[in-house]
Amino acid sequence: MPDADGVYQQADIRKIFPEGVTWRDWLWVRELLATCIRKAEPGQILDVGCGLGFFVELCRLWNIPCEGIEGSEYAVSSAKERGVHIHQHNLANERPFPFADSSFTVAMMSEVIEHLPHSAAQSTLRECWRCLMPGGTLIILTPSRFNTQEAREPAHINLYVPTEMKTEIERAGFIFREYLDSNWPRPVFSNWRIERRLWQQICKLYRPDWLSMGASVIAQKPQQ
Repeated sequence: MPDADGVYQQADIRKIFPEGVTWRDWLWVRELLATCIRKAEPGQILDVGCGLGFFVELCRLWNIPCEGIEGSEYAVSSAKERGVHIHQHNLANERPFPFADSSFTVAMMSEVIEHLPHSAAQSTLRECWRCLMPGGTLIILTPSRFNTQEAREPAHINLYVPTEMKTEIERAGFIFREYLDSNWPRPVFSNWRIERRLWQQICKLYRPDWLSMGASVIAQKPQQ
């Protein structure tokens, strides 16, 4: 469990990475990078709530400029041991990010916003807006409140449904671009193999919140 500020420490990270913090598997972060490449213009990426810094490390292996911020002192220290520099910054404190205005082309939050108190989530979105260049892209990956498995996780204190996430980013000044296809569908009945094919066809035309697994969105800072 994270502490009162939503920050994971060493014991929590060991549960996620039982083989130790030197374990690396690019399969689970390379798709994040592929999404950034497909959905945004080339440029510097900001990984908000970057954990152990695996995404930052992958970007740098491919010579893609990337900065990461993370609240956990242990995670920052662990990344440093691998030669990866990330900035320690607790999002729950609602302080400005340690970057100048319009510094990044992409801001990404992967499995982060659901861990933040609502006011901190709003503050984080406003800081993403400030740090993005005009026309920059915001990518948020987060589970839906209708995802029963994720909803049972005690650390998930701020779950959205897709339409709520859209409203939240628009309040922060972003222009909504699209939902991620991975948001739909979620299992409803027992025979998931057959059911999934049915719901996939239905969700091509009809995407209700109650069928969502995720509330992931892509948005854009307006051009100025």
